[in-house]
Amino acid sequence: MDERIILAALEEIQIHSLRFHMDDITRRLHMSKTSLYKIVLSKEQLMDAVMTYLMAHFDIEERKIRAMSGPVRHKVTAFIKLYTEAFKRFDKSVYTDLRVDYEKSWRRWTRFREQKIDVLMELLQEGIDRKEFRQVNLEVMRQCLIVTSEALSSFEFLQHSNLTYSNALESLGDILFTGIEIKDAL
Repeated sequence: MDERIILAALEEIQIHSLRFHMDDITRRLHMSKTSLYKIVLSKEQLMDAVMTYLMAHFDIEERKIRAMSGPVRHKVTAFIKLYTEAFKRFDKSVYTDLRVDYEKSWRRWTRFREQKIDVLMELLQEGIDRKEFRQVNLEVMRQCLIVTSEALSSFEFLQHSNLTYSNALESLGDILFTGIEIKDAL
């Protein structure tokens, strides 16, 4: 699919959540509806293309992180930053709309998030194997991250706490990987 259409859809998502119309895309791109529908058959197909685009870009950046040399903690930090940045586009009502109106895309997005949590677990295991991190039960941590990342995407939670999904993920990462203990407290 034409990348211009995908980028236009991402811009409309930023403005209107998933409540944008295909007319918004045609206006943004200065094209006719007929021309658009020759390229993309439906909004559902467009959403699938948007997901594919975001996932492919994430995977490219993930490969770069995995190829990094140096301490594993740098890889973990870079991966968490990539994860929170990647999910920044889908905040508050987008998750609810995706879950309700685009169930196929939602299931695909959920599987993708879980796969990326598995990548994080592999990085953490690498850190444990290199003795950079202490031994922890990664199965428990994986389950906590899956359940928590799902709960943090709740529109009600995000609205109530005045957070975006990526802000909530950043806070979670800070709590998990930095802890709550004050260092050097007297």
